[in-house]
Amino acid sequence: MADRWFVRCNASGIVTKGFTDDFEVPLPTDIEITNQAVGRAGRHFRMLLNDAEDRPMWKVVDGQLQQRSHAELEDAEYLQKMKRQAIRSTKDACNVAIAEDWDCIEMIGRCMLAIDKLLTKTGETAPAKYANMKTKIEPLTTARDTRIAAIKACTTLAELEALLNG
Repeated sequence: MADRWFVRCNASGIVTKGFTDDFEVPLPTDIEITNQAVGRAGRHFRMLLNDAEDRPMWKVVDGQLQQRSHAELEDAEYLQKMKRQAIRSTKDACNVAIAEDWDCIEMIGRCMLAIDKLLTKTGETAPAKYANMKTKIEPLTTARDTRIAAIKACTTLAELEALLNG
């Protein structure tokens, strides 16, 4: 219990955990932080390990703690996370647009599919109310699906940001 600070890394050398020996016994693979410039002082580990978006900010290279570069922070995993968030917000925006005209959101789309199948099997024509509902909803869902396809096609964070801000 000497108020020593340690970090634990994953196989890629990315810092995943920080602690002091006052509260946890370090493993042989843990690395002690001896650099006072990092702000190491006292019993409590106060160093921020992740940024606001919960991405690990530190790595260990040749036993030395280094801050990860901007390019390293915006890796493929982060891009996938941003795509998932963009798809979710696109779906939400579409649902809100539909909800402004209709009380049921996803239910209407599912009902439309069931009605289409039923009408196709029986050979009947759709009632006017159904045709009007379908006419209002289809452009919204088509726009949503087109935007989601564009989001999924993005290969860099810059492309995704341009699409979302454009």
